[in-house]
Amino acid sequence: MEYKNYAEYMKCMELIKARIAIIDQINNKQFTSNSLIIDNEILSLQYRIIFELIALSSLCSHKESYEQVRKSFNKEWRASKIIKTVESINPEFFPVPYSDERGPKGIKINDIQKDALTKSELIKFHGISGNYLHQKNPYDIDEQINPFVGNKVRNKIAHLLSQHRVWLYHESKMILVLMNTIPTGKITIQPLGLIEQEKGTYIGHKIK
Repeated sequence: MEYKNYAEYMKCMELIKARIAIIDQINNKQFTSNSLIIDNEILSLQYRIIFELIALSSLCSHKESYEQVRKSFNKEWRASKIIKTVESINPEFFPVPYSDERGPKGIKINDIQKDALTKSELIKFHGISGNYLHQKNPYDIDEQINPFVGNKVRNKIAHLLSQHRVWLYHESKMILVLMNTIPTGKITIQPLGLIEQEKGTYIGHKIK
């Protein structure tokens, strides 16, 4: 895998981290527009773009495919159809959280799904986010609670991405991603040379 492909994926993850920082500032009352409506709009916009970054980032290693799908966001607002397009290009596009342990054959990667954002939830929340990005009829009584207020969805994203594996399109190696590497707090990306593979478990060695 060429370094530029690491760099492009890392840029996507850095944008997600920056948007989560904005979400945290609003939820922790460190920032406010002094309008609940506008704060909800800011939250919803950050989440919407995060969902789109998650969907698109695995294609960043192939410029033409990335640009093709990116244009579809301008024409197609339904995330379910966008995800279908991404899946047709890269079936392994969705990040998977994992734990790792060292064994006699190398590093063992175990998938962990608990508490993480799922593909179906991404589609659902992407649709909901659009409800807060358009001016509503002032005479409508809308008592719906914005699901993006608080940390529920934010924590689902954190569980998904904090330590995840993913296959980049047109690449033969899985990459392992840490969003907050100790002690620097920076994102690190490491390719894995696979030796054995079973459903939900991978054994391999890190490639320098």
